[in-house]
Amino acid sequence: MRKSLVLVAALLAAPAVAKDLPDTAIAFGLWTGGAATDATGAYSHCYASLSYSNGESIWVNVTKDERVELVFVFPTLSLTPGQELDASLMMETGVPSYGKALAIDAKTVSFSLAPLHDAHVMLAQGNWIRLTGVGNDLAYEVRGLGGVLGLVRSCAEKQRG
Repeated sequence: MRKSLVLVAALLAAPAVAKDLPDTAIAFGLWTGGAATDATGAYSHCYASLSYSNGESIWVNVTKDERVELVFVFPTLSLTPGQELDASLMMETGVPSYGKALAIDAKTVSFSLAPLHDAHVMLAQGNWIRLTGVGNDLAYEVRGLGGVLGLVRSCAEKQRG
């Protein structure tokens, strides 16, 4: 678990130095993303994000080690960076996934899912997602999540070669 926490922190750290790789743009409905680099310029992950008018956003990342990271930005939260929270992630159908959410910073929480195929099956089950146990218990419309996750997975496979 600690390895994935460090990886998530690295993925989200220093956004000013991380850049998208050329010709990797992803667009699917309201989702946008691409392949991202780390601070050294090396490929780190592929992602897509969806932003809401209230300042909240959801990111879906596929990492080099084939994990799905769902990252939620909640402007009203006040968490301690590095804090682990017992959480559950659920769609409107199917069963919830239980685990630990990691506070990346005071407003950002990440929830990791693996294996990749199982995560994709779960996330493609509906149009609403809900992460509980992090101090923000709301459901979010994520129409197209299954489709965009397919594009993010494809992006990650191309980058891995």
